[in-house]
Amino acid sequence: MVMELSGNHQEHRSTGLRRHRRAAALGLTLQLAVGTCAVTAYAGNDNGSASATAAAPRKSPACTNPYVVVAGDSWWGVARKVGVSMDALLSINAAVQATPMYLGTTICLPDGAAPTTTAPATTAPATTVPGAPTTTVPAPTTTVPPTLVELAAFPVQGPCWYTDTWQAPRGGGRRHEGVDVIARSGLYLYAVTDGTLTRQNLDRPGSLSGNAWWLTADDGTYFFYAHLAAFAPGLQVGSRVKAGQVIGWVGRTGNASSAHLHFEIHPQGGRAINPTASIRAVDACRATAPLPQPDGATPPTMPPVSTVPPTTAPATTAPVTTVPATTAPATTAPVPTTPAPPTPSAGTRWQFIAPKTAYDSAWGAVPLAGQSRQRIRVDQLGGVPAGTKGVIVRLTAKSAGLPGYLATYPCDLPTAPGVSQVSFGAGETSVGTSVVEVVRGSICLFVSTAADVRVEVIAAQAATGVGVQPVSAARVVDT
Repeated sequence: MVMELSGNHQEHRSTGLRRHRRAAALGLTLQLAVGTCAVTAYAGNDNGSASATAAAPRKSPACTNPYVVVAGDSWWGVARKVGVSMDALLSINAAVQATPMYLGTTICLPDGAAPTTTAPATTAPATTVPGAPTTTVPAPTTTVPPTLVELAAFPVQGPCWYTDTWQAPRGGGRRHEGVDVIARSGLYLYAVTDGTLTRQNLDRPGSLSGNAWWLTADDGTYFFYAHLAAFAPGLQVGSRVKAGQVIGWVGRTGNASSAHLHFEIHPQGGRAINPTASIRAVDACRATAPLPQPDGATPPTMPPVSTVPPTTAPATTAPVTTVPATTAPATTAPVPTTPAPPTPSAGTRWQFIAPKTAYDSAWGAVPLAGQSRQRIRVDQLGGVPAGTKGVIVRLTAKSAGLPGYLATYPCDLPTAPGVSQVSFGAGETSVGTSVVEVVRGSICLFVSTAADVRVEVIAAQAATGVGVQPVSAARVVDT
């Protein structure tokens, strides 16, 4: 997908384009060896241009058939445009689907490919066609994107709500380039128009968008869906979908503090526009019943998602003596129809305490090294009950030279799990919380890239205290 920059970077890009055109006029070839360096792309806000890392470095073959990237291009779109397979196009550029494209740069086409265009139409003025009727080179009318794109369907099953947060500030100097439709995890997500699924992103540690789809209409306009809990079965890159068809489920994968859909609109494949008016025009947040599917089929059921934490307490929190192994197998034991009210097990309540610093790499004036594991003792802190089986910690990461993430986990695991509690950018200060099991008085911490890290205990499991209850998020202050 074409990546576009903003601010000073926009000026640099424009300068690069002018230099490229001068070079083309001199008969030179500008060649971009896509895939020769690892690139992490963060665009949009959650990010509509994908949070993706390019393939490992490898040398690109010599380019004999160059192609200039234009607005709206993607690997899939270029392959279709020039009549070659996407595998062949990726191979000659030593790239993968996640490798970003940049407007105005050059990629290589397989021999025999015949592009319908190699440069944006706006770069060819009418005077370059001497003697031709003026009507043969009409003034471009699509360079100014529309302010409203009509949608054939609302993207989210209700109940839901949203508000206009276009260009609201986000961490790392980013701006919000979409609309967040807040809805319960597991509700359906629908295609807003007939089109093709042209790109997919899978959730992974450090990802901003999490699970994501790019849906492209026939006119090149694409719609970006982020933070999906899961994808609808049977769909893949290249699948044709119809307006109203289920393409996934609401979730909170990636950099999301609560379940919602981050939704962007890019007219004709260009820069994002404020999608709030388009969403409001087909508002269906009060429609709670699933939409009838275009083919008349029953809407699919969301597959199990192993990355979603269970809504009930893990079995290990209950003393093993409460279910003696000699009574009966768990699968055959009948469930009492009138059980007695359960008595809270010792150590399963939470006591919140004044924050206690358990670890701070700044004490040694040396950042925690990247890809390192740190064992942190927590059961000897003031206010933490002896023998506690779990703690809630506040995690702070700062002064990182590269983007990365933190993960907490029980120290009896051989390696850190592939999840993250806090994602951070270069030079940013990021804060988050995590609930982690205590093993032999300690918890373990993994950091992906070198950073200053502080771990503070704010609550611990004890025999008495409070239970954790779900609440609706409410904003108290926003400076």
